[in-house]
Amino acid sequence: ETLHRRWLWDAGEMYDNSGNYFMTREEQISAHVERFIGIHKKYAEEGYIPKPNDIMMMTNASRNQGAFGLHFGAFVSTIMSQATPEQQMEWLIPAFQFKITGCLGQTELGHGSNVRGLQTTATYDKNAKEFVLNTPTLVSMKWWPGGMGKTATHCLVYANLIIEGKEYGFHVFMVQLRDEFHRPLAGVEPGEVGPKYGDNGTETGFLRLFEVRIPRTWMMMKNQQVLEDGTYVKPDKENKAQYGTMLSIRAGLVMGAGYRLAQGVTVAVRYSCVRHQGFIDTQAASSRANPENPVIHYQNQQYRLFKQLSLAYAFVFTGKCISEKFQKIMADLQDGQTKELPEMHATSAGLKALCTFEGAAGLEECRKCCGGHGVLLASGVSQMALDYTTYCTAEGDRIILELQSARYLMKMTEEARKGIEIFGMASYLNQISKSGKDDVDSLLHCHAGTADEFQSLEVLSHLFKNRALVWCIETAARLDELGKAGQSFDEAWNLCSVDLVKCSRVHCYHVILQNFVAAIDDIEDKDVKAVLTRLCVLFGLINIDED
Repeated sequence: ETLHRRWLWDAGEMYDNSGNYFMTREEQISAHVERFIGIHKKYAEEGYIPKPNDIMMMTNASRNQGAFGLHFGAFVSTIMSQATPEQQMEWLIPAFQFKITGCLGQTELGHGSNVRGLQTTATYDKNAKEFVLNTPTLVSMKWWPGGMGKTATHCLVYANLIIEGKEYGFHVFMVQLRDEFHRPLAGVEPGEVGPKYGDNGTETGFLRLFEVRIPRTWMMMKNQQVLEDGTYVKPDKENKAQYGTMLSIRAGLVMGAGYRLAQGVTVAVRYSCVRHQGFIDTQAASSRANPENPVIHYQNQQYRLFKQLSLAYAFVFTGKCISEKFQKIMADLQDGQTKELPEMHATSAGLKALCTFEGAAGLEECRKCCGGHGVLLASGVSQMALDYTTYCTAEGDRIILELQSARYLMKMTEEARKGIEIFGMASYLNQISKSGKDDVDSLLHCHAGTADEFQSLEVLSHLFKNRALVWCIETAARLDELGKAGQSFDEAWNLCSVDLVKCSRVHCYHVILQNFVAAIDDIEDKDVKAVLTRLCVLFGLINIDED
């Protein structure tokens, strides 16, 4: 795995990156296209198919931000999860070989997280055997798709399917945006949304559609079909495969937070080792020749940077675990098994929210740890910190995602009260008494009494687990009280929303710690295991101290 990662990373060494921060925006986009394709096209032509976790490494290897990570991470992954074998044969090979490049058109100007509120329509014309796509209002135009602004030739558009006046909810349709000369097709109006706070190497776009016709077979039909006569065919069991792309992106963002934070920490730690500031002996006779301390010598610098280092490892390990779990769930979905999907949806939502927020905050802290040099774009970490901030909002606002996670936790808390066994990452809820009388005081008790005892991963795991349990118990109790007092469910939910967000966060920290510990258990090298154990303990203790 390490060799494979280095192979991907080394592929970018052929390019000179010294002028990256002196490029115009047009030059940045051009360089991203040239480098990303230049690095990987030759491998694609030889049959190399990137693994889900490779996409992020490919983007990092190109050394500049751009939209082609989304080409693989969103466009290609959606084809793989929602297209029939025949459709995959038509689009996947050209996509892997960069003969077509794509983006994902879900979010609209007026609707983001509320997917059921999407306004784009796809009306079936059974006489022509075509779908007619429209963005009928201003707020229905697609807004925010990365790559749509300039590079994408195709887009997977999320639209409400309409057959003979009846709506069937959102489905996914392949739409060609530009011709072989890269000019927009008739009825297709793509463009850029304009300069952004960061990540301007990615040309984020908008899309308006006016009576755009596509063949019937361009609807993703792996999980449902529209026959030539307009008959809508769907399996008896509700199919959740349309959520696969969203879950895949979230899993990638969790690991991406770790890798990007690791890059920032590497810059800041190296700087702190070579930068000297402050005399070793402040009481000695004053002389400018007196030796000075490296910045890493100071405890505050160590605390700030080692905290971010521990988070980077924690997020990478968690991202790998979530990605592996996602692959298993997608395989289960093909067999109609959806039992683990709600937990995956909830936990990935909470983890994406937490990891991207902490990753952005951590990168900014790394920048600050570089002093005045951190202001320079040439430091590498300043632009990185600015660009990564956009990921806090991409694929879902932090609070909205955390409330989604909390909704699942409250449902599981209620089931645990009824004596129903809870499986998976929320299994700690099984400690709730079946009688419904929750003994919070006993859960808060900790047997550790010395500093050494608090450095036990077992003790830290116990504390993290019970913290999550107590927050779920007390928040569920408050929801019940408000309901009994006459508040509607929505009113009670809003009045508890601060506590609900906290439930999501402490649950996610519990999940992160468990994944960190599990990764350490799998390490065979004793020296590496010892160092990462100390780092894991540091992660746990800092988290408790700052809570």
